[in-house]
Formats: sequence, structure tokens, C-alpha cells
Amino acid sequence: MQRLFFRRTFCYLFGISVFICVTPRASAQKSIAVRTIALPKPFDHAEIKHLMLDGDGFLWFVTNQGIWRFDGTDVQPVDIHNAVLPQNSVPDGIYRYHNFLFFSLRDVPTDTYQVLCYNIGNKNLKQYKMPGRPINYMTGKGGSLQFMTSDGSRWMFTDEDGLKQTDKYFTYKGWVKGDGMEYYTIDANGNTYLFSHKKAGLVKKDSIIWSLPAAPLQKLAFVKQAYCDSKYVFANCGNGLVVYDKNSLQIVYERLDETYGLSLPGKDGELPVFKIINDLRIQDMCKKTGTNQTLVGTDKGLLEISPSDEGPGETDQQQLIVDFFKDKSIRSIYRSSNKKLYVGTYQGHFVCDGNTFKRINGNIAYTVQPVNQNMLLAGMEGGTGFYLLNTRTDEWHLNPNPLRTTGTTKIIPYNNGFLTGSSGYIYYLTALLNGDYKISPWLSDANLGLIKDLKFINGDLWIASLRGLFKVDKSGNEKKIYPAGRTLGCYAILKANDGLWIGTNGEGLVKIDAAGKVTRQIHFNDGLAGEYVYSLFQLNNLVIAGTSGGVNIFDQSSGMQPLAIPDLPSSDGNLYQEINHSAVFDDTAKHKIIFGGTQGLTFLDKDYLRSAAGKPNDRVNLSYIKKGYNTSQPPA
Repeated sequence: MQRLFFRRTFCYLFGISVFICVTPRASAQKSIAVRTIALPKPFDHAEIKHLMLDGDGFLWFVTNQGIWRFDGTDVQPVDIHNAVLPQNSVPDGIYRYHNFLFFSLRDVPTDTYQVLCYNIGNKNLKQYKMPGRPINYMTGKGGSLQFMTSDGSRWMFTDEDGLKQTDKYFTYKGWVKGDGMEYYTIDANGNTYLFSHKKAGLVKKDSIIWSLPAAPLQKLAFVKQAYCDSKYVFANCGNGLVVYDKNSLQIVYERLDETYGLSLPGKDGELPVFKIINDLRIQDMCKKTGTNQTLVGTDKGLLEISPSDEGPGETDQQQLIVDFFKDKSIRSIYRSSNKKLYVGTYQGHFVCDGNTFKRINGNIAYTVQPVNQNMLLAGMEGGTGFYLLNTRTDEWHLNPNPLRTTGTTKIIPYNNGFLTGSSGYIYYLTALLNGDYKISPWLSDANLGLIKDLKFINGDLWIASLRGLFKVDKSGNEKKIYPAGRTLGCYAILKANDGLWIGTNGEGLVKIDAAGKVTRQIHFNDGLAGEYVYSLFQLNNLVIAGTSGGVNIFDQSSGMQPLAIPDLPSSDGNLYQEINHSAVFDDTAKHKIIFGGTQGLTFLDKDYLRSAAGKPNDRVNLSYIKKGYNTSQPPA
């Protein structure tokens, strides 16, 4: 039986990925990744008019059928039991601030606006008449809620003081009466930029400096979104994009057509979508705090967009790699500086340049270690120890070995050479003048058994073997640390703040202190995918384990809770396969962690995993509970 514990949080439910090319302006980023978010039916193709993702991971959104909340598993109606805002209301905007929900409502016959503030805790509803359309709710640097209204007023809300008007820009020098305000934004330095239908303005003390008109008015659509980077101000007009210099407000770029209906800020400036997503109308956008991802409400469901370093062909290349190795048991993985991927299997050692595959030799490259930028040291299973592989030419030769060692299972740097693990031995490899390595016994003990992992921690060498966990101290004294009085296979070692995590042979994930006392164990029933833990990798506060039941990710900041990760697309491989202990590689060039198993390769996105850490655990909802004013429908 295989199992992976998934927290089905909103942020993790991805559908098919689409890569869309962008203009040369975004040369630092090759593309924008567009992913569909899998809302449950019937919301998967609903017209999402407004949306907001709060700090607890809840998505609040508005459709023609009312106001809703998505918790990652279920969509629930937001019904505040008040005739002022019945469930089928369609607000102009929605925002959650602390324990309050804010709604913008327009009365169409009178063209007037009000803001409703609903206290979720005591279910109290307050109404505020507004002098104009509310624009762009946001939480300011001081922690207060703020927004503006189209008449030129600025508003602030706190739990203690409620809602207050703070600024009246319509009284400032330079305000153009009758223009009205369509949007505003605030940059990292606290500067406020205003956008009317004609132009952009910068607030300076008691005055406003305006740009020249952007384009003939009949060509401009409503300003839906605006943001800043260090040099420019970007105004997305729905049917185009206008870019201003931040200081002079001079227009530096202007384009009016539908190709700019979907765009977002990247680290090096605006990332406009250059290729139209056919038959899709963008309704609203919101930033996912702490990430480079933006949520997009459309007339056909929900999207997530983000800058991507992968070009349109990157996914296709990875699919080729996954397909090629899916029937091969992986022993080692390495990507060279020239971006070639080397994979050791039981069928031989292979290299892939992105499009083609070549079998270098028939050896089992069980473990690999770079010697320099262009040379790889490979340890063999069932061979004569080692061979050296030139990653420029892919030529290789056996390293001379008079000791005839076999079963090289681990190589780590040590002094000016390497330590290598075998069965009952640790060898020290030192460089010779001709580029080969001299092999000398460093430690010999038949009680070690077959060595699986070597780690230097605080100056001591820790050895994981099929007989247990051993330590060699700075003086060279060897001692068995765990388990006392019996034998237990140990595959992997990971340092923790207060001890060590050990991947074991059938007893799950074990944490011990320096003396070998067990302080914690994680088993299948605690969320472990498999009781055989072959490999361990640390990414910030995440512990990633390769097991007999697949890949498992634990969040240390949440007390080693199993972390939800999405079902991978086929191009990322298989999460559920049995992972081999020597086959884990930190692919820093591609921001991936690559695991190898009995069914090939699995690719995990490091940036995504970092953004997923620290999320609260989900609740499980059995069914909808539709509440009316006087009755409640029990769950099915």
C-alpha cells in the first residue's frame, strides 16, 4: 500500500500549465507560466468577477450567483444573514481584513456607492455611504486597511478606530475637477500615484503633479490595475498598457490593443502577455503575498500566473527525459555546468543534452561527485571502484585500483580529496599528478556492513549503514550510536537543531540526540509515505524524504507536519514510486530537486515548495451546509 498525505490547500491545486511568450522587454524572464486552478464544480468554469486571497489561505470570490469562500477543498457560500447583503448579491469588490469582510456595493439607479463592513465574529454589519466608487483595498505598511474613492478621498480602517477619511486629494493643488479617479497605487517608498481616465498623477505634500494625457480618450479603457518597480509606473488599461517614468511621469511606453489584457509585474519590470489567451476575459487580479504569483479571475474560472525561467520548450524537454527513464531504476543524478544531465541506472550510465540521449557505458554509476567543472568521479556498484568522466567530451576511464574494492555507495569531499563508502570500509582518495586518484583505506570495520551515507557534522563523521548509525570523532575513535543492542539499516542522515534525523530500513523517520536516544519517530500513520526512508534533503524549513512509498515533504516550522504538494504533471515524473537512496540531486541551475527511483525521475520545483511552507492545516468538509435565515440544511 502506498500513500502520500496531501493537504489540499488552495495554493496547491494546479491544473494544466501553459507557457506564454512575452516581449523582449522581459528578457530576464523567458515566459509567463499560466496554470488553471482546479476549483470544484460548478465553479471550475464560473465567471469570477472579484477575488481576494487572505493570509490564512482562504480565497474569497464573487460570481453572478453571490459571494463564496474556497478553503482548498470545498466552496462555501458567504451568507451574512442580513437583507442588506443577501447571498445572491454581486459586490463591486471584496476584501478580508483581520476579522472583517469589506464589500463595495453600487446602487445602479442612483449611481451611488456604499461600503459594508461585516464582523465575522459577532456577525455585526455596518454600512458606510461613500462619495465615490471604492478603489483598490490594500493593507498598508502600518497594518491598517486603506482604500480610495473615485472622488479623490482616501480612507483608513483599523480595529480600534473603525473607518475614517484621512486625505482629500480633491482639495490639493493641481486636482482637476471632473476627471475622477479610476485607480491608485503606492510604491515601496510610500509614494502615492493616482490614475484618472486621462493621465497619471504623483501626490507631493499638498499638491498633485500630472502626466500628459496618455492617448485619445476614445481609445482608452478603464484603468484596472497599476503598480510600480524601482523606475517605472505601469497602468493596465484593460485594452492596453501605459508605462510612465516614476519621477517625471513622462510616458515611456504605450500600446493599446487586447494583447495586454493579462500582464503582471516581474522583478525586472512589466511582463505583458504577448500571445492572447483565446476567448478569455480577465475580470480581476490579486497578488499572492510573498510569492511572484498572481491570481486571475476570468469569465471561465481561476488562473495563476507567474514569471517563469522556462521557455515554451522546457516542459517538452523534461517530458522527453521523464519518458526515457521511466522504466529504468535510477542510482545517481548530476547536471553539469554545461547543462547536460547525467543519470546512472542499472542499464548503464546515460547523458542527456536536452534533446538526445547517449549511453556512455554499461557501468552502474551508483554515486557521483564532481571533481572540478569538467570532471566527474563515479563510484560503481559491482565494479572495481571508480571511473572518471569528462563532461565536455563524455569520455571516461577506470581509475586504477589495486585494492579491487567493490560496491562504492557514497562519495564526499574530505580535505583535498574524497572519502568513499563501501562494505565494511571507508577509503580516502587523493589526487595523483596524472589526474587519477590514489585509493587508501581510511577505516576498516566489518561491523559497519554496507555503508549508505556519510556526513560530517560538527567535525565528527557520521556513518549510516545497514548495521546502524556510527560516529567517528575528531580523534578517529569509532563508536556505534544507534540502535543499541540490535541491528537496523540506516540509509540517510540529516542534521537537525537538536539532533539528527535518520532514514531507516522499515522503521520510518527517526530523530535521535547526539547520544543516540530516540526523541521522535514518524511512521506511516503519522503521514509518512513509506516506512523505508532511503534519502533525506533539507530545503529551508522543509525536510524532503524519498521513501518506499514515494516522495514525502515535512514542514519543520509546523512540527514536522506532512506538506501538501500537487499531483505532478506527467513531465515532472512520479511522486509515488520507490525512491533509491543514492539518487537525489539539488539542481540549482533549474531550481529543481530531482529524485530517482525504481520508475525513473521525479522533478520537484524548489521555488514552489518554499512558497508552500508554513501553511496552516486544512479542515475536511464533508458537504455543503447551505444556511438560510431561519433554517439549516444538514449535510448529505
